[in-house]
Amino acid sequence: MKKERKDEAKSIALEMLHWMKEKEGQPSTTTNKRKLDSDTSDQPSKKFKEEENPYPYLVVPEDHCETPLVAYQHILPLLALIAEDMKIEKSSLKIYDPYYCEGRVKQNLGELGFPHVYNEREDFYAVQKANKLPDFDVIITNPPYSTDHIQQCLHFCISSKKPWFLLVPNFVYSKEYYKYECTSLLDPPCFVVPEVRYQYVTPKGYHQKNNKKKTSPFPSFWYVGAVDGHLLDRYEGSKECRLVREEKDLPAPVLDKMNDPLGKKIRNAKKRNKSKLRKKNKQTETPPPNNQTDNDQ
Repeated sequence: MKKERKDEAKSIALEMLHWMKEKEGQPSTTTNKRKLDSDTSDQPSKKFKEEENPYPYLVVPEDHCETPLVAYQHILPLLALIAEDMKIEKSSLKIYDPYYCEGRVKQNLGELGFPHVYNEREDFYAVQKANKLPDFDVIITNPPYSTDHIQQCLHFCISSKKPWFLLVPNFVYSKEYYKYECTSLLDPPCFVVPEVRYQYVTPKGYHQKNNKKKTSPFPSFWYVGAVDGHLLDRYEGSKECRLVREEKDLPAPVLDKMNDPLGKKIRNAKKRNKSKLRKKNKQTETPPPNNQTDNDQ
């Protein structure tokens, strides 16, 4: 199991590297992957130095991003329905976000009418091991993407038997650990998918490449579990997002282009079209041959 988790961590790290190289216009070569050939948690250059780390747990700067308010707005109707089903006011709903960044989740959810949010600067895994988890009704979190955080978070969410909202990259649904964790579920997770890719907010001083304050390395959406079907039936969505009940119905822009068969097909079709366009442009740019006749001389 440890080897499988390590392999999954490598896979996620390599996908992130591939995306970064494509954005910078650089080839994603084997040489560039060299530093990721071991567990990313062993890479000191990607971490805070011990004396600089203000957190009681290891922090990878690239993981340090806050979820935008709009992402919470998209699941607001479902949260209200969950509270209604529990016969409580939504202001009484107890929300737990295990992964602390800068604490903005409290502010964002508070603005939407949910004042009871537990998100503290503490080591979630240590708290879990010590059996000191807070009392909660719903889990809402955007876990770090490095190493095996997503896998551990998914396991925790499913084991909790409580409604959960997990904001993670599009490729998670095609991972083996995801399929394994979901085999025990009578109703597999559904998805709340935005029409426009979420832009995550990078706190000041954390890996702000080219002074960018926002980042969006992958298409991401909400994975939603343990929410009763009759509540999902009442979710109307909006022009900004949609509820997708099954993986096969995920819209093309958010499909995993690396592992999903349909996603691969779309990716390859785009590559072929780009290749044809390049050839066509090249032919257009080629000057016609200088065919001089005797009359021209």
